[in-house]
Amino acid sequence: MFNCHQYRVASHVPPLSDVEEHYFGPFTDKCPHCHALHWLAEKQAKSSKKHPDFAECCRAGIDFLDPIPQVPHLRPSRKGQSEGPSLGC
Repeated sequence: MFNCHQYRVASHVPPLSDVEEHYFGPFTDKCPHCHALHWLAEKQAKSSKKHPDFAECCRAGIDFLDPIPQVPHLRPSRKGQSEGPSLGC
């Protein structure tokens, strides 16, 4: 049986003045293989800053996922509800 009292919720959130800020620069470097965005600090050590290579997204071109198919266009029905697949919610 689930007991919600066994899980503790963080009761103290530090004030913003106590939080140390980290800045990694712009989030604009693209993986040359899968085009995922990265910070330059995430590049592989053996790659250059001018031509960075990243491993966290596609393992430098080794892993690729099939593209996500486009979602079908849902047409409004006469009752104002959408026709199409139901999410069951």
